[in-house]
Amino acid sequence: MTISLDNLEKVELTGTTSLAAGDEIHPDDSLTAIIRVSEPDYVPEDVNVRARIDPTLITASFLARALEKLQSDPKVESVSLSRKLQNMKRQ
Repeated sequence: MTISLDNLEKVELTGTTSLAAGDEIHPDDSLTAIIRVSEPDYVPEDVNVRARIDPTLITASFLARALEKLQSDPKVESVSLSRKLQNMKRQ
């Protein structure tokens, strides 16, 4: 099963990403992104904060399977994918 980026309105692709519109990604792919939230210091479920830029803007890493949760989270305003991280061998 793969995840299509086309159906995720909150997800944006930045110029540094290796992903393109229309791509499908595996749920176990590791991603990094800049996430904007509406509530200060809020951290969405299944997200690992890498750095906090300000109270409503974080850089984060997470598995692609979290994209659908981020899309449906009312406190998440946007997810700007920056790159897909190299996974170790999938089992």
